[in-house]
Amino acid sequence: MHHYTYDRSGRILKDRLVSYIYSDSTIASINYFYDGSGRLASLISEGEHKELSYKKVFRYNSLDSLAQEFRIESTADTVSILKKQFDRDGRLTSEFRRELFSANAEDAIKGVKPLYDTVIHIEEHSYRNGLPKQTVIKDEIGKTVQLYRYEHENGLLTKKMSFNMMGGDTVLASTEHYSYSKGKMHPETSTVGWQGDTIAITRRTLDGNGQLVKFVENKELDYVFVSFYEKGKIVDKIELIKQLDARMQYKYTYDRFGNLIAETRDKFPLTEKEKNAL
Repeated sequence: MHHYTYDRSGRILKDRLVSYIYSDSTIASINYFYDGSGRLASLISEGEHKELSYKKVFRYNSLDSLAQEFRIESTADTVSILKKQFDRDGRLTSEFRRELFSANAEDAIKGVKPLYDTVIHIEEHSYRNGLPKQTVIKDEIGKTVQLYRYEHENGLLTKKMSFNMMGGDTVLASTEHYSYSKGKMHPETSTVGWQGDTIAITRRTLDGNGQLVKFVENKELDYVFVSFYEKGKIVDKIELIKQLDARMQYKYTYDRFGNLIAETRDKFPLTEKEKNAL
């Protein structure tokens, strides 16, 4: 159960997660700190024994828009550091990730040199007319390893292309197409093989709230499965497998708390229509 503490102006100061199973004890907490202008300056998450789980620090520009965000997260002997930069309109322009091995969060905050220091990747984001144009992923030496390009129509995302870098060449890896109807978004992804041929196609149908209601995948052009969702949980799945000449049908049942309590599976031969579809 969460317990919240607020100051006189209604700003949250502390969020405590308390366990009543074995004892009335705090198993995690988040403390919030504000600057002189009332803006959230940092927050610190601690574990059961007050060990640091993560820390976030926020910096703002002269327009009171978020300019930078830093996050330090501790997991066992690994510390992850994330730095985000934003433009004057609050749009993400760059993201820097790094992992420190054989270190701890307190040392990372104090600037103590760790045993190992590895840059995971750097992201650079660019925009056109306020909409995402391109994302570039770079490695620890600043070399581009992957990039994404975006296309829009009437302010809506219609296409996203993913490229990998191979031997100095920019190679298309996948393309996502987005269409819209009756408030529903229909993303479609085409995955490209190393020879440039399409090896998989996926289609997702989302409801007006962006929640998945249907997922279709055509893999290697001889395998198809269709999944149906309700309230974010899979309820039915159909697999068409050409090599086995089989249609596998699954049904999932949940209790009122959303826990899976039963799964049934049936196998049928493919119909002629299903064979032709493959």
